Amino acid sequence: MASVAHTAPSAAPTAGAHAISIEGAAKIYRVSGGAPVEALRPTHLDLQPGEFVSLVGPSGCGKTTLLKLISGLDDITSGRVAVGDRIVTKPDPSVSVVFQRPALLKWYTVEQNVLLPAKVAGTLTKEVRQRAIDLLDFIGLGDFRHRYPSELSGGMQQRTAIVRALAGEPQVLLMDEPFSALDEFTREVLHDELLRLWSEHPKTVIFVTHNIAEAVYLSDRVAVMAPRPGRIEQIVDIELDRPRTPELRTDPRFFELVSDIRSCFHQAGALGGND
Repeated sequence: MASVAHTAPSAAPTAGAHAISIEGAAKIYRVSGGAPVEALRPTHLDLQPGEFVSLVGPSGCGKTTLLKLISGLDDITSGRVAVGDRIVTKPDPSVSVVFQRPALLKWYTVEQNVLLPAKVAGTLTKEVRQRAIDLLDFIGLGDFRHRYPSELSGGMQQRTAIVRALAGEPQVLLMDEPFSALDEFTREVLHDELLRLWSEHPKTVIFVTHNIAEAVYLSDRVAVMAPRPGRIEQIVDIELDRPRTPELRTDPRFFELVSDIRSCFHQAGALGGND
C-alpha cells in the first residue's frame, strides 16, 4: 500500500491544542561517498486539535524520523509540516518532546529538572513554577519535588520527564517510545496516568511505539508504518469508548483491533531494520 491520506474522525477543536498537517513530508539522508538513503517516503497525515495518534511499526519504518520532522529537530527534504498555522522549520515552544529515556540531570531535584527548559528559555515565571508544582501534584509526585533522580524509580523518572514536557503548556506533545524501558506493570500504570493528564490538559499527541497493544489502548487512531523506505501503510480508527480503563485490555474488541493491526504488518511484509 502507498502512504495514506486520512482525515481525522469528526471532533470539536480542543482548546490548548494545535492541529497538525503533514503534506507529502519526506526525508532523504545524503551519505558522503554513498547512495542517498530514503528514510521516509512522502507521507500525508492530518491530526485534529486534541487528537491522540500513535505511530507503530518495526525499526527502520521512519517513526522517529517523522517525529523529528514534526518537532523541527531535523530538516525536511520535501513536502511540509504545519503545526497550527505555523510551517515547521525549526523547534518551537508550542511543541514538546518526551524521549525514550527521561534524561534528567542527576544533580537537579525533580522540580529543578521540570523547570529547566523554562529557565534556559528565560520564561521561568511565578505562573510557570506554580503550574509545574500543580502538575507534579496531579501525577503523584508532589511529595518528591525535592528528591533527586537517583532516589526515584524508573516510572517516577519518566513521570518527571512528562511533567517537564507539559510545564510550558505546549499545544503538541510528541512521545518517542517513552515507556519502552519500563516493566509491563509500570507501563500500564503510566498509560492511565498519561491519559488522565491528556484528558485534563488537552494536547495533540503523537506517540511512537513498537507495541501494538499500547497503541490501541492509548489512541484515537493508529498509523501502521512499514520500512525500506519508511512509509505509512494504513491508518486504523480505534473505536473504543473513553475513558479507557484497565478492563478494556480483556475486551474482545481490543483484541480484534490488535489483531487487525498485526495483520497490516503481515500484509506489508514489514521486517526489521534501523530507525
